[in-house]
Amino acid sequence: MRDRVRATFLKDVDWREREAALHWVFCHVADPVSFELCSEALGARSVVIRKRLMYEFYRRWIVFPSPLPFIAASLPEDFGSIVHYYCGDAGLAIAVTVWYWPGIPTAQLLDAPNAHITESDLDRTEATGIIACNADNWYVTGRRQMIEKDGPGVHWVQSIYS
Repeated sequence: MRDRVRATFLKDVDWREREAALHWVFCHVADPVSFELCSEALGARSVVIRKRLMYEFYRRWIVFPSPLPFIAASLPEDFGSIVHYYCGDAGLAIAVTVWYWPGIPTAQLLDAPNAHITESDLDRTEATGIIACNADNWYVTGRRQMIEKDGPGVHWVQSIYS
């Protein structure tokens, strides 16, 4: 499990290996055992690991050439609730689009089909702290929620097991 999870964000990994690891982590693939089952066996929460991976993509500025497959795990409910409360449907559409396409360029995010996203919507969604921009590429980070829930200085490993 460790090697596959690390293969999703390490810089020196071949794209085919990264793609296989991403499918295993995000797309509910049982090869030979599912990511969810491995997480449960280790006492970790799969949704927290996925959130952390999204944050790693942001930290390491990993830009995906295309979105994750449509069968990928959806935006975590707690992230979606916060964004929808503060930003409405447009903010939720932004967060979902960014979740499925880590590193999406601003121009492509604003041109997302059926989303009708404006720069104002994007700014308001970014203000929630759930998404963040790194050099014109957008990522779901959940930084605000992490600080509100755990306080500054709490390590991600502690949140995986709680």
